[in-house]
Amino acid sequence: MKMKYLVFVCVVFASALLSCEKEFVIKTEDIKNLMVVNAIFNNQESFEVEVTKSFSPYGELEVKELTNSRVSLLANGVFIEDLVYSKLPDDNLGKFCSISIPEVGEKYTIEVNNPDYKMANSKSTIPEGVNFSSENVSWTKWGEDNITSVRYNFSFTLEDPDDNNYYYLTMSFPVNKLNEETGQYEFYAFQYAEILTSDLPGHQLYLRNGLLFKDNIFNKADYAISGTATTYQYAFGDYIFPGDGDVDEENLKVDFSKLYISLHHLSKELFNFYSSHATKLKNDNNLFAEPTLIYSNIENGLGIFGGENITLKKVFIQY
Repeated sequence: MKMKYLVFVCVVFASALLSCEKEFVIKTEDIKNLMVVNAIFNNQESFEVEVTKSFSPYGELEVKELTNSRVSLLANGVFIEDLVYSKLPDDNLGKFCSISIPEVGEKYTIEVNNPDYKMANSKSTIPEGVNFSSENVSWTKWGEDNITSVRYNFSFTLEDPDDNNYYYLTMSFPVNKLNEETGQYEFYAFQYAEILTSDLPGHQLYLRNGLLFKDNIFNKADYAISGTATTYQYAFGDYIFPGDGDVDEENLKVDFSKLYISLHHLSKELFNFYSSHATKLKNDNNLFAEPTLIYSNIENGLGIFGGENITLKKVFIQY
């Protein structure tokens, strides 16, 4: 009797669901486009700003540039210059470029005006440079094949400044390309190592196999960081060399004798952007993960305007 009653309830419930079914129509014309402004800057290169417009995922999936925009740069509230649009033959997107080089500690504002949109603007700065010392990298046996894949133990001491700080750590080997005219190998690109393990608390794995982390847990003057990384001798492709996937691999040679450790000291805005993007990439293959919103600090628009200070050191491998 109970089983018959349960079946009856299920049938009634299913019928109720079907009777309440309503078609959901998305009105794509109601989705408004916004300006998308992207600029990640440091104290070694001039500003480069990409300005495009957003698109509806239900419409035409095409990135369109807003070349008729006016991009103005201010420092500490004082106008510096209007950036000039430029696009090289091999560029997918053009950029608005500055003459001036960003300086550490200056409070920069970007203002983007376009006749079809509200003015978009944002603020950010470049943090002080951060040093690390006592760096050490040693080779260790990994599996049966030590020719095409090896593992590296690394350690260094981070001289962490006061206040809250945000970091992005990457490691890479230089790749040299044969110059067929001279017969000499010349620097071509970096092959990024995969950081397998680390004692950094609360870190996130990000693009190029780098680690995002902040110092709110260990916040002190000197902090020892250690872990292991790996790379593959023949791991070439579009991901390592963007836009140049057709390069002849026989003309490339990875120099495994030295490792470059790159420590990016990030502004809070840039860290939040990277962190949200890392979370999205991690959840993309998880059907049950909550949707992730990419952080944006562009008022009246989307995108990121954030500064970083990069410390790069070359470490010779101890075999």
